[in-house]
Formats: sequence, structure tokens, C-alpha cells
Amino acid sequence: MSDRDPAAEEAPPFLGTWRNVYLLLLAQLGVTIAVFYAITRWAS
Repeated sequence: MSDRDPAAEEAPPFLGTWRNVYLLLLAQLGVTIAVFYAITRWAS
């Protein structure tokens, strides 16, 4: 008998795997940082 919850091992609703979701979030964070850096350089 397994102690794991079957619902905890479900795939995410988009992008297929949790790895892809995390990569998307990291990419989005990088874009956000770059945009704020560009705005800061432009406004100073």
C-alpha cells in the first residue's frame, strides 16, 4: 500500500510538466527584471 496521495502526482493543467511551469516562471521573472532595469536606466 502506498502512502502517496494520487492527487499530488497530477500533471499541471498546462505545459505538460511541472519543470516546464517552473522554467516559464523563471523566464517571466527574468523579463520582469530586465524591463524594470531598462525603465530605471531610462528614467535616471
